[in-house]
Amino acid sequence: MMKFWNVEIFNKEKNREETFLVQAPYEKDRIIEILKEVHPEYDNIRIKKTKKPAGMRAWPTEEST
Repeated sequence: MMKFWNVEIFNKEKNREETFLVQAPYEKDRIIEILKEVHPEYDNIRIKKTKKPAGMRAWPTEEST
């Protein structure tokens, strides 16, 4: 099942806070782990579960295909 997460990070390369939405079938700890691997410039990662934004379609998961 797809979950939606609000993510706040500090981008060390740009020296600023950034916020974005992540859609993933994973739990909080796994998303943070992936973000750290892919974006070493991200620091102080904060993540909070949110509802699916209006008008956005959830990606299909292996269970639903």
